[in-house]
Amino acid sequence: MPTYDFTLVLSGPTELTDDLADKLFAAGRDDATPSSSGGAVSIDFGREAGDLESAIRSAIANEFADDYLVARGKISDLKMDEILAEAHRRHDAQNL
Repeated sequence: MPTYDFTLVLSGPTELTDDLADKLFAAGRDDATPSSSGGAVSIDFGREAGDLESAIRSAIANEFADDYLVARGKISDLKMDEILAEAHRRHDAQNL
């Protein structure tokens, strides 16, 4: 299965703390490298999946499970805004 590289930027946390890093790794994110810069926490992924969209969707679903919303993503050849908008709508519907 191919590995896809992309970055997700979380909304909310402004700094990567040891506690947040521990939570990400404890949740099984062994394919992710968290970091912070300029007041934003980002997670670089190298995720195996059948296609790039599935890789990104699974990473977003995992972040929502941890109560962290994804603010934006970084990848050049995919409509990241559409995927994030759909994920935010699902999150909002679940929290009504």
